[in-house]
Amino acid sequence: MSYYSHPSRPHVSIPQPQIPHGALPPGAQRPINPSPSTRSYTPWAFEVTPPAYPEEQFGSLQNPWEDGAESPDTLRHRTLSLSNLPSASRSPSRAASFQPGMSSAPVAFPEPHIYRSASQRPVGHKPSKSDASSPSLMLQRDTSTTSFQSTHSWYYDDDDAYGSASNEEGLARFQSAQLPDNDQEWHRLVPPEAIEALGKTEVQRQSVIFEVFKAERDYVADLQAVQDVYITPLVNAQPPVIQQNRLQGYISEVFGNFSQILGHHQRMLGALFSRQREQHPLVQSIADIVLDTTLKSDFRSAYETYIKHYPLSESHHRKELERNPAYQSFMQSASSDPRIRKRDLITFLSRPSTQPGIESAESKVKFWALCESLVYRKGEIIDMDLYDKSRTLTGNWSGSGWTDLSAALLDSYFLLTREEQRPNGQAKRHLMSRPLYLSFLRLGSFNSPPETRKEHPKDGSVLGGLLYQSTSLYPFTIYHAASKLNRRYTLYVTSEAIRQKWHDFFKDAIAVHKVRQEGNMFFAPDTISQQFFGTSGGSKTGKILAAVPFSFEGRQFIIAACASGVYVTLRGHENFHKVLKLQPTSMAALQTLGTKTFNKFIVHVNSSLLSYPLALMARVALGQAEPKTLDASMEKVVSSDVLFFKHLHVGPRVLLVYAVKKMLQTTLSVHVLEVLDISHNDAALTPKRENRGKAPSSFRPFGDAGYVPKDAFDVTPLVKTIGICARGGIVIVDPTNISSSRFTVVPDFTKASSNQPMANLKSRVDNAKPLGLIRSDANELLVIYDTIGCYITKHGTPSRSSGYIKWESKIDSFAQRGAHVLLFSSQFIEIRHILTSRVEQVIEGQDIRMMYAGPTPDSRESILVVMRGEEDSKQGSGVGEKIVELQETTEISASTGLRTPTTAMPTAMWDEWDM
Repeated sequence: MSYYSHPSRPHVSIPQPQIPHGALPPGAQRPINPSPSTRSYTPWAFEVTPPAYPEEQFGSLQNPWEDGAESPDTLRHRTLSLSNLPSASRSPSRAASFQPGMSSAPVAFPEPHIYRSASQRPVGHKPSKSDASSPSLMLQRDTSTTSFQSTHSWYYDDDDAYGSASNEEGLARFQSAQLPDNDQEWHRLVPPEAIEALGKTEVQRQSVIFEVFKAERDYVADLQAVQDVYITPLVNAQPPVIQQNRLQGYISEVFGNFSQILGHHQRMLGALFSRQREQHPLVQSIADIVLDTTLKSDFRSAYETYIKHYPLSESHHRKELERNPAYQSFMQSASSDPRIRKRDLITFLSRPSTQPGIESAESKVKFWALCESLVYRKGEIIDMDLYDKSRTLTGNWSGSGWTDLSAALLDSYFLLTREEQRPNGQAKRHLMSRPLYLSFLRLGSFNSPPETRKEHPKDGSVLGGLLYQSTSLYPFTIYHAASKLNRRYTLYVTSEAIRQKWHDFFKDAIAVHKVRQEGNMFFAPDTISQQFFGTSGGSKTGKILAAVPFSFEGRQFIIAACASGVYVTLRGHENFHKVLKLQPTSMAALQTLGTKTFNKFIVHVNSSLLSYPLALMARVALGQAEPKTLDASMEKVVSSDVLFFKHLHVGPRVLLVYAVKKMLQTTLSVHVLEVLDISHNDAALTPKRENRGKAPSSFRPFGDAGYVPKDAFDVTPLVKTIGICARGGIVIVDPTNISSSRFTVVPDFTKASSNQPMANLKSRVDNAKPLGLIRSDANELLVIYDTIGCYITKHGTPSRSSGYIKWESKIDSFAQRGAHVLLFSSQFIEIRHILTSRVEQVIEGQDIRMMYAGPTPDSRESILVVMRGEEDSKQGSGVGEKIVELQETTEISASTGLRTPTTAMPTAMWDEWDM
């Protein structure tokens, strides 16, 4: 089939006038070039041909300029170039198709009508200039019977819309990304006559196709930039940014099959550009090129591999940024490349995984509908941050006819809901249990035999209760790791294939969640010691009872106490030295505060408080002094009856607060000692002893003793006051004058009788153990119990409608760092945001115990934690104990991050309680 008879080409139908041959009607003009002669020559010809009707339909299509010799039924192809018409500025060959002596007077040109065939197949051949100038296809200077007035373009009134870029050079510059941004539009590369002839619908279609060319070009440019700016310089860097033995493995882990995806798109872009060069400005179709690329199995498998590996890539990249300064410098240098435009590597790594798809769009719609339909339990504060950009709906399950429960698996939570249809047609989903954070979700049995259930018809008929249908249901079980019995769920599906699908959903979601947690830790665990302490095998020191850090002469030390004694070592070393034969239950290292120096190591042992010089302990650990010198330097701070103690920083003072209970005493007496500055004391290492029963010279009583409930068990520090934890609540007192201080118990439930939400909260905390309280913002504090938490005002009254937060596990201690609170249980460290109570990180372990968190609530010191170590089966050492330091991290990409409310509030706001 020739090019001119191709059914996909646009056509012009020109009506046949009924006038005598050779007669020119009054007012009619000879046809002229509609293009202004001042415009530059366009090397391609925009051609308009008759419509591709069947041969029997061409009888009515006659050319009014023909001599009339042809039969009306003869098919005649007519080629009309709107750009290659003669003008004064063109070469003679361009006007060769016109008869000599043609008048230069303006003549009207017929307005063409565009037709398209039913099948839009791509044109396989574009006419050459010789085709367009063939004598049989020339524009004849025949007489015209009617005057046709050509209208001005109604798309672009300004002739400047078709500028200097409207030629083959402009198209080449577009494909090489050298064209100015304003000219990178289809209409900027096409003359107005072509736009005018095509019609609005085709102009819009060609503009969309042109946008596909541009988008694919930009996408390939970004992928190529990763190769040129990151991968290749990283491999060739001298000196190496990453160690040579790790380099190839690192590139494979971070960039994966990135080059494979780049190759696919480079080939597709080449085919698209070739089609554009062949058919511009009227590109028939690009669907064959796109489908030929994307429907190939290797293309789909390449994307599937990359997307599944992307979270690992991001995690490896972030970890390398944290620990490798050279890598940080390399990334900062790469960001200055013009192709990068100050974007980070994560943006480029996520480019292949963020292209939109129908499935992801449908999943997002379902997720938003779920969020809007959730109904929470009254009183419980739950923040899942559902509208965070990273939230996705992984799986959705609806119960069979015998149950109205449904489940939803998100990227971070598993929800179990009961659906309710409201009268207005809206569906509401009531949470049947607290959302299960994926860090706590565990998979139970997925291979139990199917169970048979009877389902009755729901048509309401009389026989409905007698008729039933047996259905096989396949069970699977999931449970909460910290509550294996109370929060254990068995769900049922209708086939083994669906059950296996849910198993894969859970495994994938948990794996991705774990990778994201590891790559975005707010507190990073760093193991200090894991080989020395143990309860069996080669090391039988016993469980660690207490541990504190201290420094001496610029060197960091760790003190650990266990049943066999007190041990000291340099940080990072496993060679602990036994310095004391004591079994303390708690201890503290008092070093400095401002310009004051204290140099005291306090231990609570056998109901007494003893003090030793810290500097001497460091010398004994380094082998510079004998252990007996340390025994000789002991000071007895309190001789007996001490139940617990806590050292605090209150203003410029360091205080020791301890509780004493004597025989037959029904209450506890709380005493306060001030630690004295010994920076000018020559006897710092061997302090002078005084008479028996009196306080040593390094300590002095601070105020008179006060009395608190007999069940008090701990002290929590505030700014100028302290809280004494007891079963009935937390007693707020002034440590500088406990005897005359007015006691206030928080939370204050005096209005519970007239406030039902407050009464519900009181019933929950009555059986809970208070552990302390921390400030959340300028007007609120968070009271922490062992099972729940609640917010109170500065006056001690419950706030937030007396709502409460349910912890994921029962805790025994806590610590505050910045905007976060760390909750310690035997198996988990639960890290929550103080203001929102949202879970942001979970650290798992066995037999976890917090050892040290600093003397003040806003301390910036590291947190020491002890947990069970891994069993060493090779050496038969049994299960040991390891000391772990939790180091607070900072966001890498935030150069000037916003300060959190807990650290931004001036201390003066909390100098006094308004009670």
